[in-house]
Parts: sequence; structure tokens; C-alpha cells
Amino acid sequence: MRKALICAFAAGGLAASAHAAEIDWGSVKDPLPDTITWKGITFYGTVDVGLAAMTTGAPISGYLGTGYGYQMYGSPFNRSGQFGVAPNGLSQSTVGFKFEEKIGWDFTAVGRVETGFLPTSGNFADGCKSIQENNFRPTYLQTSNGDSSRCGQFLNGQVYAGVSSPAYGTLTAGRQNSIGLDIAAVYDPQQLSYAFSFLGYTGNNQGGIGATEDARWDDSLKYVYQYGPFHASAMWTQGGNDTAMFGGAWGAGAGFTYRGFSVDAWYEEVHGAVNISPLAVNSTLDRTLVNGSISDDWGWGIAAKYSFDWGGWGGYKDGWAGCYGGGLKDGPVCGKVTLYAGYNDVHSNLPQNPIPTELFQTIGGYTLATNNFAFAGRERELVWGGAAYEIGGWRFSAAYYWYGQNDFLTGTAAGVFSNCAAKTASNAAAKNAGTFFGNAVGSNCHGDANQASFVIDYAFTKHFDVYVGYDWSEINGGFASGALAKENNLVMTGVRLKW
Repeated sequence: MRKALICAFAAGGLAASAHAAEIDWGSVKDPLPDTITWKGITFYGTVDVGLAAMTTGAPISGYLGTGYGYQMYGSPFNRSGQFGVAPNGLSQSTVGFKFEEKIGWDFTAVGRVETGFLPTSGNFADGCKSIQENNFRPTYLQTSNGDSSRCGQFLNGQVYAGVSSPAYGTLTAGRQNSIGLDIAAVYDPQQLSYAFSFLGYTGNNQGGIGATEDARWDDSLKYVYQYGPFHASAMWTQGGNDTAMFGGAWGAGAGFTYRGFSVDAWYEEVHGAVNISPLAVNSTLDRTLVNGSISDDWGWGIAAKYSFDWGGWGGYKDGWAGCYGGGLKDGPVCGKVTLYAGYNDVHSNLPQNPIPTELFQTIGGYTLATNNFAFAGRERELVWGGAAYEIGGWRFSAAYYWYGQNDFLTGTAAGVFSNCAAKTASNAAAKNAGTFFGNAVGSNCHGDANQASFVIDYAFTKHFDVYVGYDWSEINGGFASGALAKENNLVMTGVRLKW
């Protein structure tokens, strides 16, 4: 029955897309100006909402940015078929302002303030709240939840100001995307989609460096410089209480672009990084707390892409290299193919400066029940590849992601460590006692996650597009610890309004 629902949903969405090609969408009027700008201040935003059907999910959250647990990694609560209105399939819904104004001597003042929200509930995106709501609940009763760099702050996106110069580069200060996140946004074939991209759904192996909350750095300085085809960047933050890292962080990146080919590499270190999760069923702690696992992390990554023209819409005409008309009015008449690939490697270890229990807060003002012994010698690797074809208003994209981890030691707040075998045995005993649910394998055991997706997106105008896509994901080994299921099939269709 579930497979039939998925197939019917997919067929309906793709049929609608195919039928759309027979209509002259060039006659569709764009009611919005190119930008909404006044005296150098531009108001912008995105609203992304649709319908999702999945074979293995959990009830929707009114706070988690993704709404549903679209993918199996990080979603041990996924357990049953789900269908309903869903938010943020292709991108996070946001509103914000950006500022650019010439100030003389070839310098420009720049700035941005932005926040993310759920169009399905009207709430600010708040992953920490979604976790807190599930304290003491067994996984088979939990709603969708997960850690995030967006934890209900009034401005949970980027908030920064600075100066920019063609000769000297750009220097900004505030709450900013990490260098790893910036690079992931450029080299992900699914453009950091929540529903169809592993890179978008979880940030703990790219900009987050072992902790999703660290995809954006509070109180940070960032410098970006470009010279011809080469560019470089550097970033630093002092960290501290009420941020996602207590010991500070630094990072650097560099790359170049030449004749359709581009490559970037990055390195980052984060000290006192925060990962949070719900309090266990048998916990005696205050309900308002969240489990906070602290680690010192370092990681690096490299990614590349290559773009080239590939014929035009409709097949062979004057040779495949020929470019000719069709598609969105005043849009490109030549199809473009882009190939993507990337690799990240992140290590997590015990913090050199442990954080006292129940005295510190993470972003959003959530107080931590701290564990400084969760990750001893953990290594995680992410490999991905994919392709996209763009013609007129159409974009067809496909991607595959593999994520894996090693066996490592994990400990309790009391400092008692367990290896994979010992943790698995402990979970099995707790399962027999009724305090642990799902797969008993230890979370510190070797494991991997696989994900594949395909998306069709059509832009009626530069401000309005529709999409339909399919995503398959599975988890194994340590990534399936506590999970009620291991595989999910997702079909989602939606609309985006951008201005």
C-alpha cells in the first residue's frame, strides 16, 4: 500500500511537470520587481511549502526547520508512513534585509539580517525546541526533532555588517555562515535542500564540523578576498556561553574558478562544540534541560564542479552542441550541465576544557545537561557526487551521498567509557528493562548512511517555481542505534515564492 501511494504520488507530480511543458509559460506575468530596494536596503525572502509522502516517518514538528524527518540519518523516531503539508523541501523559508551602500574611496558598506521560519506553523525555526518537546518520550511516541543552528532566535540566520572593496576584499562581523557551509552551498547538486540533500538535512559534517549547531558562528569575524580566478577566506570566533561553541573556533578556505571548472578546499577547528538530544525516558533531570554533548572537533574538505553547455531543448538540431530557443521567456536558450563531487573528513574528541554540568546554555537560551565524554576518537567521512541540467526555466538534478563513521569510545557524564561491544550490550539490557527502544547496536559502532535523490524544478518566473522530487535513504550499524526503522522513501512536491 505504501509503495503504491509513493508511485502514484510521483507519477502525478511528474505528469503535471510534463504537461507544463506543453503550455506557453512565457505568458505568465511576474507581479514582483527584480528587487525590493530602497536607498541601498533590499528586502528579500523565500516561502517554500508543499506536500510530502514518505514510507517511514514521524509526526510533523511545528518547530524543526525541516518539519518532518525527511531522511533516516538522525531520525531514529521515524517509524510509519506519513503524508501531509510539509515545509522547506528545497530551501529554508526566510525573510531578511541586506544592505549595500557606497561610502567612498571605492569601499562599500555591507550587511545582512535574516531569520528562518516554518510556513506550516508560523513559528521561527527552532531545532532545540523540537528536541526539548520530546524529553522523556520513547522514540515510538516522539514527533520529528533534531539539532540545528536555528534555535528560535529572533534572527536565527546570518546577522552581520562590514565593509567591502574590490582591491582589499570583504571584512564582516556578526553571526555568519561557516566557511564549510559556504562551500557546501556552492558544490551541492541539490543546493542544500532539506528534503533531497544530505548536506542540507544535516550540518554535522560540513559547516557544523561535528555539530550541526556550528553551521553558523556567533560573534565571528570573516574575511574574503578574490584576485582574478583565485579566492580565499578566513574566519574566527571567540565562542562562549549562549553560543554553539564554548572554546572558540577558526577556519580557512581557498579555491579558484577557470573556464567552467571550480574547486574549493577548507579546514576548520571548533573547541567546545555542542550537540544536543532529548533527555532519556528514565532521566531524573529537569524537563527544561537538553542533553548537551561537548567535543573538540577539526575537519577538512574539498569539492569541485564543472559546467559546460549541452545543446538545446528538444533534442538534436544542428548537432548536439547547438544552442537554440525554448523555455522561460527571456531565459537562457542553451542547456547547461554541471557535474559535482566532494569529500569531507571530520574528527571529534574529548574537550580540552570540559564544561560544568547544568551551568551553561547553548544558542536560543537552552540550558545543557552536559556530557564531556561522548566522543573519544570519532571520525566521520562524507562523499557525494551528482549532476544538474538546466534549460530555460527547468532544472533536473540527481545526487548520491555516502556518510560513514568508525568505532569509537563513548562515555557517560561520570566519565565511564564503553567501546562498541560494551555499548551494544548496555543498550540491549536497557531495552529488556523498557528504557531503550529500537535497534540496540551502540551509537559508537562503525556505521554508514546512504542517500540518493532526483529533483525536477520549473521556474515560471524568477520569483516563482514548482518542484517534485524523490529521495531514498537508509542507515546501518551505529547510525541505526535506537532507530525504529532503517529505510525511507520520500516523494515531495512543492512551490516556492522568492523575492
